Amino acid sequence: MLAALILMIAVVVTPVVIITEGAMRGFVLGAGTATACWSVLFIVAQVSGTASTRMGDFGERSTAGELKKLNGRWHVIHHVWFPYVGDVDHVAVGPGGVLAIETKWRSRAWEVTPPDRRVLAAAREADEHADSIRELLAQRGLRTKVTPVLTWWSGQPASDASRAPRKIGRTYVVAGRTLPKWIEDHDEHLASLATEEVAAITEVVAEHAAATDAVDEIARPESWWLILLPLAATPVAVVFGFFANIDLWVFVHNWVAFTVGTVALVGLGLWCRRWRFARLAAWGWVTGVLSGAGLLTVFALLAD
Repeated sequence: MLAALILMIAVVVTPVVIITEGAMRGFVLGAGTATACWSVLFIVAQVSGTASTRMGDFGERSTAGELKKLNGRWHVIHHVWFPYVGDVDHVAVGPGGVLAIETKWRSRAWEVTPPDRRVLAAAREADEHADSIRELLAQRGLRTKVTPVLTWWSGQPASDASRAPRKIGRTYVVAGRTLPKWIEDHDEHLASLATEEVAAITEVVAEHAAATDAVDEIARPESWWLILLPLAATPVAVVFGFFANIDLWVFVHNWVAFTVGTVALVGLGLWCRRWRFARLAAWGWVTGVLSGAGLLTVFALLAD
């Protein structure tokens, strides 16, 4: 798919570069290169799942920012992980009880009233995560109610009915920006914990989070950027190599000089193979340079 995309852009841009002159030719080259690079990055981000991961991360950071607004009686632990269950995004412990908070972000507006299938699925997930926290506390002899909460963020404004807090099963569904106010308004209605209980529960959850974080550090895959970079670097290098070769022809417009320059560009790519992290991108560069040279040769033969 990436190869087809680059080829399509090249087929469109190359004839325009050849027939234009002066500053317009440079503009077309720049526009073609930028379009190809951003198109590759966009497709890789979508297909690899990186885009959805980043959106989820944005939602969790937004919720964490809102939870900082709670008064000092509440303690918040982030990313409490359980095997076969997953990651509890946030656990808030305070005089109002224990909240297992699941954060969701989507680009479109949430339909909470009536709830659509995504809201129902997210509410069930929050309920399951609350059960995990409840079982963890029970194992330490701390038996208390754990309230599941689903907080949501969206890229589009939701209706007034959807922004209003509501309850689905055992899960409270609350808009992200209203979460601190909702917690403090319902402080006395959720549960009632003494200061000593709050401290004991916070310690247990924090210890579990720290222990699972230590294990996660050992088994954690590479970061999203290190996953995205190798996937995107090679096709981007193909684009740059292709247009670098065309740009070479535009400036020299002499077959002898063009051949020498093409050999030099290929040699640059082969030299960059000495670094392991740049090996794939180097091959992409060489492929792009040779593709550009081949396409220009074909156009020259057809012109003759």
